Amino acid sequence: MPFYESEEAQRNVIATLESNRSVRAALIEFPGGLSTIDGIRNNVRAPLVWSYLQTNFTPALAENGVVVWKRR
Repeated sequence: MPFYESEEAQRNVIATLESNRSVRAALIEFPGGLSTIDGIRNNVRAPLVWSYLQTNFTPALAENGVVVWKRR
């Protein structure tokens, strides 16, 4: 059975990001990173967090497999 983040855990991550505006960037992908566990991509594993990132962050860098988004 694939591992999914609970809704409560996702909401905690979002609340932390909202309350700590000093977080200016999100590392979305990097070579050798764990973008999938059990064959499930992180954007599927934690859809609430992914939606938050899409709304509040914007792509800033995509180079050599590294993808970073910055806060809007």
